[in-house]
Amino acid sequence: MRTLRTSLCTLAVIVFCAGLAIADPTDPEGAIGLNFNAALEQCERISVCSAAETGNGEAWVQAGLIWQTDLTNGALVLIDVNADCEILQSCPAPGGISPSENAYNGQYLYHYDFGTGMMYEINTANCEVMSSCDPPGDDMAEGLTYDYTTGLFWKGDSTTLYAFTYVDGQCTVVEQCPNP
Repeated sequence: MRTLRTSLCTLAVIVFCAGLAIADPTDPEGAIGLNFNAALEQCERISVCSAAETGNGEAWVQAGLIWQTDLTNGALVLIDVNADCEILQSCPAPGGISPSENAYNGQYLYHYDFGTGMMYEINTANCEVMSSCDPPGDDMAEGLTYDYTTGLFWKGDSTTLYAFTYVDGQCTVVEQCPNP
């Protein structure tokens, strides 16, 4: 179990911090954050545009397609980044108070609203909210992603990264580790 925890927490740090590493005084020599510009040169950047007035919370669907939160208009928009950010579909953001993060698991779009503190499962074929759950954490940090390898969602809060499942409207913590 310790190996699983270490692996999951390492994965979470990579997912949340990739390309955004900042050196810590206790980092070993040669750590990626020690030379931020060199680290950026090693990253393969993907051109991402925004069709949203105030874009936030991207979720990759497939090559060239992402769901993005349009914070200003309270919408979730599917955009084609290869076609000058053409909006292919728009759904109202459930919760509607402070729409933010998105994750996609290959079947459903999952959206987190900071104002309600809830995560919503959305059928994008008709924009129907299938269910919702209260995900783990204190709602004081950003970040939501889905790990296709493990089938787990990851969400950060002010102190902790949580790996959790979402089944039938229930969010269940599987693992947690400190948020770096």
